[in-house]
Amino acid sequence: MVIKLKELRITPCKEWLVLFENGKLDAHKAFEEHGEQYGWLYAYSDYDLIAWEIENDCFNWEAFYLIAPCFCKESFKHNKSNWKDFSWKIAEYYSERFDRNTHNWKKDYSLNNIEYDN
Repeated sequence: MVIKLKELRITPCKEWLVLFENGKLDAHKAFEEHGEQYGWLYAYSDYDLIAWEIENDCFNWEAFYLIAPCFCKESFKHNKSNWKDFSWKIAEYYSERFDRNTHNWKKDYSLNNIEYDN
């Protein structure tokens, strides 16, 4: 996914700024080579790199499954990772599509009062 420097809401730090060529950067390639900066990209742009990576079957689910529901709810696939230890992330960020049977939770009528099953 190519991002344009002029479409970012803030100029990146110098170490990332030098990676842009003619005001453009292949974000997926840069993230692979220089470290993923999803939080920064989502905070300061309208680019949805995670959705692009999921659609192109190159999102690293093993390393970044916890951020998928935080930044990219539309493309989140709960069956791509083992949520036994992290199902609270689904409840916190993705409760509208939460599957009680898959995620081993019970929930009362309050969205703020969610508990683990024993």
